Amino acid sequence: MTSNDILNHKVPGYIVFLCNRLRDVSLIELRQGFAKEYDTVLNFYLDRMEDSIHARNIDLKKFEEVKSLSKQYGEYEILYSFRELYEIKTALPQEQDYTLVYASDDVVNSYNSLKTDFYLETNSGCFCQWNAVAKLLEIQREHLAEYESGSLLSLDI
Repeated sequence: MTSNDILNHKVPGYIVFLCNRLRDVSLIELRQGFAKEYDTVLNFYLDRMEDSIHARNIDLKKFEEVKSLSKQYGEYEILYSFRELYEIKTALPQEQDYTLVYASDDVVNSYNSLKTDFYLETNSGCFCQWNAVAKLLEIQREHLAEYESGSLLSLDI
């Protein structure tokens, strides 16, 4: 038995990519900050508001810019599974703007590679511009997709 048979051997499975539009954050919600639990979309706004969020009067122009910018972004999640495709489709969250499931003969490396590609493109672990999603998933969508729901074209504003 070789070390390749024991360490880092290829395991087939599926990669699952989920993405949703960012919800609108109201000015009141922005002023109140985090209520009880961490909110990634609220954090998206706070990060982009820069120092104006710490002022007594929030910069409304900056708020509108960030709100407009948020329309170009999606919140994504990359998962993997060793289950059958029909089980994965049954387990998928219902409220997704875009979903892609594709098979891989080496799911661990495919998962790591896709996560790395998205992180390098976005410098973020969960937000990406819609046009970058299309570019990063081009090969998977055209050649590997086994299930796709939603359209990236309708989401790219």
